[in-house]
Amino acid sequence: EHELLKAHLQALRNGEPIDYPHYCYKTHTRLPDTERLAPAPVIILEGIMLLARPELLPHYDVKIFIDTPLDICLMRRMMRDVKERGRTLDSIAKQYESTVKPMYHQFIEPSRFTADVVVTQGGKNQIALDVIKSHIQQALQ
Repeated sequence: EHELLKAHLQALRNGEPIDYPHYCYKTHTRLPDTERLAPAPVIILEGIMLLARPELLPHYDVKIFIDTPLDICLMRRMMRDVKERGRTLDSIAKQYESTVKPMYHQFIEPSRFTADVVVTQGGKNQIALDVIKSHIQQALQ
């Protein structure tokens, strides 16, 4: 959906609202309903693959990579997938070993070098967060 993402970002920059789709993680499909999003002075876009696609990078003003240790990522995934997605620990472990971890090393971890800011400590680095907050506040003024 990278072409749709680029179109949506351009529309928001042009002051136009967008209707962005929702994704169902239980069925691994896009849902038919969308949500209207109005343009704003600051747009915060998050997702693990956003820095891994070079064609998307020119569409971002600031690129931030949250560096979280893999053991914390796995623990968060297990808790979320069991609670919110109805998955078993066995299915989570199999997916993590076969897909998630290898794809992290192939795509996500190298994308940190395209970031303007790397936030260490799993996003709990208060100094880095303060720098980002200050940058956003300046953009809003």
